[in-house]
Amino acid sequence: MIRLIKVTQEHINKGTPECNLLCPIALALTEEYKTDDVDADYFHVADLRVNNKKLRIQKNQQEYVVDFMKSFDQFIYNIGDEDDVQTPTPFTLRIVERKKRLDK
Repeated sequence: MIRLIKVTQEHINKGTPECNLLCPIALALTEEYKTDDVDADYFHVADLRVNNKKLRIQKNQQEYVVDFMKSFDQFIYNIGDEDDVQTPTPFTLRIVERKKRLDK
């Protein structure tokens, strides 16, 4: 099952750069899962967690999510060449969730 989570312009506007608890993706996860126990971080890959459980992002979206987080931090601080800094824009995050097994 795929859960679609919208990262909105409001999340971008309210987000805090370089803060894995308050970046736009973390704010969207907080709304969707109705918990403050969220974490959105990246190094070479995105690491998203809710209630200390790692979320699986569709492989074809992994690079985009990392690029979004980097561009959000760079855009807010206006770091780098203006041509290199992309304005972060709203998008839909696709989380892969396992179906729960029904015990017989």
